[in-house]
Amino acid sequence: MRSLFCFFILFLLGSSSSDASLGNFAHARPSGCSVKHQSMGWDDICCTSYREETLKAVESALDEAEDVLAERREPVMAKSSPSKSKVPREAEVVDEGYDFNDSETDVESPAVEVYANSDPKPKKLKKPSRPFWHRPTRTTEPSPRHVHTFSFDAEPFYYNYKDQDQISSKGYMLGYNAEYAYRPLEGSLMNTGIVDVYGVSFHYASGDLDFKTSSFGSIPDKRNSMFEVRGLLGKDIALSEEVSMTPYLGIGYRSLLDEGNLRVTTSSFYYYDRHSRYTYLPLGINASAPLGPLSADVNLEWDIFLKGTHVSDWSIGKQFSSITNPNVSNKQKDGFGLRGSIRFSYMLPNKLNIYAEPFVRYWKIKASDTKRVSIDGSLTNISVPTNRTTEIGSKFGLIF
Repeated sequence: MRSLFCFFILFLLGSSSSDASLGNFAHARPSGCSVKHQSMGWDDICCTSYREETLKAVESALDEAEDVLAERREPVMAKSSPSKSKVPREAEVVDEGYDFNDSETDVESPAVEVYANSDPKPKKLKKPSRPFWHRPTRTTEPSPRHVHTFSFDAEPFYYNYKDQDQISSKGYMLGYNAEYAYRPLEGSLMNTGIVDVYGVSFHYASGDLDFKTSSFGSIPDKRNSMFEVRGLLGKDIALSEEVSMTPYLGIGYRSLLDEGNLRVTTSSFYYYDRHSRYTYLPLGINASAPLGPLSADVNLEWDIFLKGTHVSDWSIGKQFSSITNPNVSNKQKDGFGLRGSIRFSYMLPNKLNIYAEPFVRYWKIKASDTKRVSIDGSLTNISVPTNRTTEIGSKFGLIF
């Protein structure tokens, strides 16, 4: 269109024979030019340089006219380098930095605003939906802290008790554990900065053990059971984004029952019930780290023995039916416990964790005090010799 307009102006110029016909463009004629041919319209413009100057003047006038027209329009703003766009001109489209494609738009620049020519208050188009894979995510944000954690498991294990008087109980037992942990959020009253983990656990196990002595014979498949409860306080410490450790301290209570049930040994002795009760301080550390698709938790613990009581229920272990024997209680003051385990857990799609946890638990309790009592009509010194207990097995359970 612009080229046709220029040609039309030149045609008019060429058809005129006087300077007056040039109108406003007469000043564009260069000095030193003369009219050589009076008979031809185009040659009225005397030389090539004069024609070039005239064309430039026409183009400059057209540019000025377009600028005047542009000032009467609504502003058009582009915030980036030119790019192809199929955005409707009667609306405003603002992209906030996402890279996406839409069937109605094809925007390559980061942000484009287009205002309508006629409507001073353009309407906004509804922002096209973005594919979920283009939505921003914060990959550096830490995993949410689990405030409440429950676990339940079953543990088959091998039990081995032996003391210095050559009394032993061996066999397999089956136990159950229930644990609960509370981790308050930051800013909570119970999150003190020193303690931010609170836990409690319950343990029960039972089994039939083979009882043997060097002096009173043996009893096969004698029932044994144990119960244990613990309360713990700990502190979670992040070593990296995936590795953490939790030192902890607490208090524990352990009770064991070795049932006699008036059973008679191979040497014709009635066997009595024995009760052992320990109070101790568990002091340990738990470390957690990823292991491929699994999570591995290593636990090491030292159990500080506070006190123990051993009760021998001689009242039901009568050698002669006409004599009633007393129950004898012995105090235990020294000892310690050790335990260690490694837990391999795997998260299911429903966010439940299944795990297997091989473990070893060990106790060594030194000899108790001595009580002199009458048993079966004779004065006898009763004490509990130094003894050792070892438990080896594995837990299988759920965390939720």
